[in-house]
Amino acid sequence: MKILIVLPHLRDGGAQRVAVNLINNWGQNISPGLFLVNEDGFLFEQIKKNITITVSRGKKTRSIVPEIKKTIDENQYDLVLTMKEYLGLAVSLAVSLSRTRPPLLYREVIHKSSSAKYQARNRLQDKLWKTVARYVYKKADRVIVPSTAMKGDLLANYSLNEAKIEVINNPVDVKAIKGLAAQAVDHPWFSSPVPVVVGMGRLTTQKGFAVLIKAISILVTANTEVRLLLVGEGEEKAPLQNLVQELGLAEKVQFLGSRDNPYQYIARSDLFVLSSFYEGFPNALLEAMACAVPVIATNCESGPAEIIDSCQDGILVPVGDSLKMAEAIGYLSKERQLARQM
Repeated sequence: MKILIVLPHLRDGGAQRVAVNLINNWGQNISPGLFLVNEDGFLFEQIKKNITITVSRGKKTRSIVPEIKKTIDENQYDLVLTMKEYLGLAVSLAVSLSRTRPPLLYREVIHKSSSAKYQARNRLQDKLWKTVARYVYKKADRVIVPSTAMKGDLLANYSLNEAKIEVINNPVDVKAIKGLAAQAVDHPWFSSPVPVVVGMGRLTTQKGFAVLIKAISILVTANTEVRLLLVGEGEEKAPLQNLVQELGLAEKVQFLGSRDNPYQYIARSDLFVLSSFYEGFPNALLEAMACAVPVIATNCESGPAEIIDSCQDGILVPVGDSLKMAEAIGYLSKERQLARQM
């Protein structure tokens, strides 16, 4: 079977990591191809070398549609999979126009209702995006969601036929992660007795890193020794760096940027914290658990509660609550035996 995956790029991100995991781990009876809107991203290095990759010459929907259609027709793909909202529109149009009209799978990546609470959209924009989403869901042969909470959200707010929705948790290549985690790290914090907390993800408002930084500030103010490493890049980097300076945490917080191998840092940390306001089924949390590191996560509407049994294999804290997050970090930093069990 020939499957075409359509993505915006191969920069770091949950959808991109899921795609790379699928491509690299499908069996011999699957022949995957990749269509990219932008030819950039360090995840290129992680893809098998024999994959057919097509890069768009245009960047707007009206130019992408005929290119995707041409790619489908020329390569006679049996199935098309895409994961991003605006691409869902372009891909559904391209499939409709193609000669073979292969089945379309659309994978939703976030909990739509909770994400809408934090996105700066006016009522007209919100209505427009809901209309686009409904169109894509209608055109897709299957809508894949990574969590049960997301399925409930789509059924309640988008009038989907339940039979069209499939819940498939995000795949994690545990063997590959453990191999990468074993690589040595040259960083002075890991040879110190001071606990190290790691957060990972794009530096965006969604990920709530300001909440995490404020939690570290609460602990430092209370004379609790702790340090924070943040792995990732994004548009909120400068504001977050300014917040670190304002709180006097320049010696306590470091920004590592994007890393080809973040797992070597996570595996050597004392705690991993997911501070997001909303998610779908967070890869970063799954990957931290694959590194055998105790985790703390916000109990956002989708994802963490389906991954963590709170106080058994991690701790769930309220969304946006720096104080509760600080208390959880301080607790697990002191209760080392419990942390090891988690």
